[in-house]
Amino acid sequence: MRFAPVCALLLLASCQGTGGRDAVSAPTPAAIARAEPRFVGALEALQEALRSNEDEAAQAILNRIWSLGPDQPTAELLRVFERVLNGRATVRALALELLVHPRPLPRELEERLPGASGHALTLEIRNPLSSALVLQPGPATLGSVREELTNGGAIVRSEDLRPFALPRSIELPPQGRVELPLAEFFLAPRPSERAVRLRFALELRSGTLLCEGQELPAMRWVVEPVSACTRTERLRDALEPAELLALLRTDTDERGLLDAAARIAEDQRAVALRRLCQALDPATRVDLARFHKALSWLAGETLPEDPVRLQEWIRARRPEPPRPPLVLPGESRP
Repeated sequence: MRFAPVCALLLLASCQGTGGRDAVSAPTPAAIARAEPRFVGALEALQEALRSNEDEAAQAILNRIWSLGPDQPTAELLRVFERVLNGRATVRALALELLVHPRPLPRELEERLPGASGHALTLEIRNPLSSALVLQPGPATLGSVREELTNGGAIVRSEDLRPFALPRSIELPPQGRVELPLAEFFLAPRPSERAVRLRFALELRSGTLLCEGQELPAMRWVVEPVSACTRTERLRDALEPAELLALLRTDTDERGLLDAAARIAEDQRAVALRRLCQALDPATRVDLARFHKALSWLAGETLPEDPVRLQEWIRARRPEPPRPPLVLPGESRP
């Protein structure tokens, strides 16, 4: 692939391919109604558990029906449910993550765009299982959000969604990994910008996977997103999350706090946001106003201006306190 500016990245790397085949779905209500009458209620409960993503409950119901010796038509329905559950469990075991790697820029770009950085976008898939797999994902959508931090202290965001063609068949070795190249691009702040960031998210629709000769439906893929950021010389020195938190005890204004947040490395952004939300709950209206844009940059989203709603947003992102151990009747606490 050749390097592409961020505005052309998706046009360069995407196309209208459809990817894998449709996944096998769970039995329909009409099919369940034709099962052995004594199992219809349990099968409907199984269907509802699957629909509610309660896979453990669904597996328990499935095991119970098997133990009661279903007839042949009911057994066929159970095998379809088993394939759905096995497919979900296999997909859940996989780790899919978008990655960004630094890439050297061609000399002509270095000369024309001082301060630009080159990057390669890839998809890494890790298989912790002892079985080889062949993935056949459905249609993919690659989303990108470009965020610009202007010299005037504004955050400007623009989004794009494009269909993206992955290989129709992806082979995963046992306890192995593959990394698929997706695109190469560069980031260069304009003269009016202090920093520019590009965030990527990949959505995969239902497809199939092959495991030990069995074809399973593959759905509900989870792909970890990724981001890349390039800053001007003024913001290039990285800042640790603790250094950003220390500014809470100073009179640094909103602009200075935004610049500080922009110096947080991308792989530390979530940590900085979590710790800042902890420190700002509760917070004065003055502190909420001072940190509003810094929080927005760290979160990658536009935040409410109203102090009450902003405080609710902050509180929702505080880590949950650990729950005390469950004590059943007749037991004593340790």
